[in-house]
Amino acid sequence: MTETNKYGTAWVIFPIAFNMTIPIVLAIHNGLDAVSAYISSDNRNAQQTAIVLRKIVDNSQQSGWGVGWVAIGY
Repeated sequence: MTETNKYGTAWVIFPIAFNMTIPIVLAIHNGLDAVSAYISSDNRNAQQTAIVLRKIVDNSQQSGWGVGWVAIGY
């Protein structure tokens, strides 16, 4: 589990290196604001990635949103 920073970005550091050719993010959000999530294409590699969350209504970001994640490799 991690939290978003002031830019709405949560950094995920993987326990092992992964082949990151096709990353996928599944966002589940509890709260009143509808949120979209995506993986930053500029900030990813085999050891880490940046997940960016934005409010759908106005594309704004917020710090302190909790982000749970699971890394599955093949």
